[in-house]
Amino acid sequence: MKRGKKISKQTLADICFDALEFFARSPFAKYNSSDIKNCRKTALIEKTEKYIVDTAKVADTGLWETGIKHQDYNAGKWIIVDEYKNKKDAKIGHKEWIKEVKKEPKAFFDVHIDELVSKK
Repeated sequence: MKRGKKISKQTLADICFDALEFFARSPFAKYNSSDIKNCRKTALIEKTEKYIVDTAKVADTGLWETGIKHQDYNAGKWIIVDEYKNKKDAKIGHKEWIKEVKKEPKAFFDVHIDELVSKK
């Protein structure tokens, strides 16, 4: 099983609090969730009927990260599998995670919650 790196020092609680605080106090507060999603700059995305592999620079940590959303893992919710310091590393990691998700491993490790997410 491939395991990504956690670079950020934030805990899940920090990330959730920061996101709530940011949206509550920002101009985004008046927009709906689809408007907020459109503000996120997606660097790379691979999408099929079963999965999405998405790599982007995100506001909550300020890092690049790869997330996997797969119908057979985590009830189809996002699993953050890797973090990167720069776009070059993110592009390399994105390609590696596409290969990994196609293998349909027994589990993915979510680096944000520090937990193994098994296939259902």
